[in-house]
Amino acid sequence: MDSKNHHLHFVLVPLMSPGHVIPMIGMAKLLAQHGVTVTVVTAPLIASRFSPIINRVIQSGLPLRLVPLRFPSVEAGLPGCETLDTVPCPDLVKNFLVAVRMLQEPFEKFEALQPCPSCIIGDKYIAWVTDTARKLHIPRINFDGMNYFTLLCSHNVHIPKVHESVSESEPFELPAADAEAFGVVINSFEELEPRYVDWYGKVKGDKVWCIGPLSLCNKNNLDKAQRGNKAVIDENQCLKWLNEQEPGSVVYACLGSLSRLTAPQLIKLGLGLEASKRPFVWVIRDTSRASEIEKWVEEDGFEERTKGRGLVVLETGVSVGAQGGGNIFGEDKCGELVEGEAVRETVERVMGEGIEGEERRRRARVLEEMAKKAMEEEGSSYLNIKLLIHDVMKQVNHKDSTEYHNGSL
Repeated sequence: MDSKNHHLHFVLVPLMSPGHVIPMIGMAKLLAQHGVTVTVVTAPLIASRFSPIINRVIQSGLPLRLVPLRFPSVEAGLPGCETLDTVPCPDLVKNFLVAVRMLQEPFEKFEALQPCPSCIIGDKYIAWVTDTARKLHIPRINFDGMNYFTLLCSHNVHIPKVHESVSESEPFELPAADAEAFGVVINSFEELEPRYVDWYGKVKGDKVWCIGPLSLCNKNNLDKAQRGNKAVIDENQCLKWLNEQEPGSVVYACLGSLSRLTAPQLIKLGLGLEASKRPFVWVIRDTSRASEIEKWVEEDGFEERTKGRGLVVLETGVSVGAQGGGNIFGEDKCGELVEGEAVRETVERVMGEGIEGEERRRRARVLEEMAKKAMEEEGSSYLNIKLLIHDVMKQVNHKDSTEYHNGSL
C-alpha cells in the first residue's frame, strides 16, 4: 500500500444494478490496496448485499467505506425497488431513473463526502455526477463496465446522430468522437482490444484507463461467492452436477440481469439448447414468466428429455429439469432472432470438434492468460490503476497550487 496516496479520497457512485455495482466494488478494493481512501455511495439494499465483502476489506486495514444513501423509491412511484434488476416491469424503468436523478441533492449534502473528495468516479448512466463534480471543483471520471469497442461505437453514433439519416438496413461509417469529462475507466484490459483503446485514447487524450477484468481482483472464494444476490438453489447440488460433467463441456446460457425475453423466445432458446445434445446450465430470471415456462418444461417433456444433461433454474427458487442454474433476460424485441436451430448451430460452432471450435477455445484460453497477467503486479491493468491515481494526484496538486497562489495575491 502506497502511503503517499493516503490524502487522496475517491468517491465512487455506481448505478444501482448488479452488473454495474459488482465491478465498481472490485475497483474500490484495488484503489484501497494502493493506499487511496475510497467511499462507495449506494442504496441501502446494495450496501447490505456487499457489506460482508467490504467488512473483510476494512478488517484487513484498508481505507474503504461503503455508505448507504436512502433511495427515493416512494417519491419516484416505485414499489419499494432500490435496484434496477428488481423493477417489476419495463414501464417503471423511467421511474427508477427519476429516483436516481433525485439522489443528487442528498448526495451533495452527505457527510460521507468528508474529507472533500479528490475525484468522483460515477457510472456513465448517472449524469448528475458531472454537475456535482463541477460544484466541488474536482474531476468527474466516467466508469464503463463493458469495453472500449462498445463505448466508442455508442459515442460515435449518438453524438453526431448519424444513424438517424440512414435506413435500418443501410450501413454507415462511424465518425470520430469528441472528448468528454476528465477521463474514463473501463473494465477491460489493453491486450484484449488494443486497436480500440488506442482509438478512444486519441479522443480522450491520455485520460483512459483499462483496469480490468475486475472480477479477477477477488482472490478469496468467499468474496467471489458473495458478490451478487444469494443463490436461489442449493450450491452444493449445482457443484455436484457440474463436477459430473466433462471439463469444458458445459454450455452456460446467460443474457444478463435487465432484459426480458418473451415466453416463446425462451422456449426457442430452450429447444436450441436441447438440440445441441450438450450439457447446459440455464437460468430464467424473469419471474413474470416463470410459471409459464415451468409449465412448458413439464408438459412439453423438456424436463424428461434433458434429464441428467440440463440444469434449469427459475429465480423463484423452483428448480426443474436436472436441478441447476443459468441466466436469461431481455426486452421483448431483443429476442426476435432467437430460433432453436440458430442456437444449436451457434453452440456447435463454439463447442464442436472442428477447426473453428478448436480455434475459438484456444483463443479463449490465450485471452484468459492475458487477462490474468494484466491484473498481476506490473501488468497493464495494474499499471493503469497506478496511472489513474497519479493523474488524479496531479489534478489535486494543481488545484492546491492554484488556490494557494490566488490566495496570496
